[in-house]
Amino acid sequence: MYVLKRKKYYTSTILFNILSIILTIIAYNSDILGWKDVRLETMLFHFFKESFLNSIDLIFIIPVAILSVIALIQKIKEGKDTEIVIPSSKVFHIFSLTVVMILYSIITYLYLTKIGSGSLIGFIIIFANMVMFNYIYVIRFHE
Repeated sequence: MYVLKRKKYYTSTILFNILSIILTIIAYNSDILGWKDVRLETMLFHFFKESFLNSIDLIFIIPVAILSVIALIQKIKEGKDTEIVIPSSKVFHIFSLTVVMILYSIITYLYLTKIGSGSLIGFIIIFANMVMFNYIYVIRFHE
């Protein structure tokens, strides 16, 4: 079993994800991910204008908020020094590596074959980096 301290793990995850997103945006704007099909500002404007807090989002946001509050209340009751336990099993390794390999294979396929898929490649890179970071952190940087 791998035991992770919550504060260090969450801080590392947030910092890595912010860095990953910033570097992906820089790569997208520099045409490293392929030809830009849409300007980043336009994509973000349409995302927040058309799909932020519509009825479908609320169906997901309300239960997640309720479950988050319940989990927070339970963690406060348990104490501040509780630990997260992540199983070190073959299933965890196989699942993580399979997801990472599939995501990076999709990135390679899109980069080599589809012209104008820079924005899609950028989004997939962000998610692939998140999965890869969590796998590497659990395997190598646990205490």
